Amino acid sequence: MFFLLFDALQNFVNVMGGIMLFFFPFLSPIGAFMVAWISAVLSVAPQFNIAFYIVICVILVIAGIFINSYWPGDKPLAEESKYDEDLLEEQSTDTFEEEGE
Repeated sequence: MFFLLFDALQNFVNVMGGIMLFFFPFLSPIGAFMVAWISAVLSVAPQFNIAFYIVICVILVIAGIFINSYWPGDKPLAEESKYDEDLLEEQSTDTFEEEGE
């Protein structure tokens, strides 16, 4: 049983390795860019002052709260909500009529 699990895991790793080798020409420049900009930011940002990072975190959380309260997400169109209300009313009247009989 253990050998079958190991064999399945080895096949999964081989497939993932093949996918990574296929996408390597696209992923390598992205990784190099990420390393470059993070190195640039860390050279400017304070390294031994955690208050700076806490302030940035608080600002991002507060900004996220404001943005999500102002734009809460996708809302149904007026026609769709009217259709849903009409359908709900029809279903509720049908159930009352069935119970009353």
